[in-house]
Amino acid sequence: MANIYFSDEPQSKVRPCIVLSDEHYDSGFLLVAPITGARDPHCLLLSKSDATCELTNGSTARADVIMRISTDEVARPIGQVTAAFYDRMVGKIIGLIR
Repeated sequence: MANIYFSDEPQSKVRPCIVLSDEHYDSGFLLVAPITGARDPHCLLLSKSDATCELTNGSTARADVIMRISTDEVARPIGQVTAAFYDRMVGKIIGLIR
């Protein structure tokens, strides 16, 4: 969970997100993708078997909204996605920029 700013909202909101970067990225910052309920071609559906946390039915991860946030914006960790889902997410992001 982290404070996420969206371009269509004036203030941040604590929302679940997937951390995409590792500790080698940049000290004090993370790259994240928000988890939402949006349904469009740029989102990946998250099933209950894709993560170790509780998700609502229909949760998706946005591959087209990658953000750089300060580690100070992280509210708390709530779980992890599987390596298979992470690989699908990275593949989706790469597909968007090719």
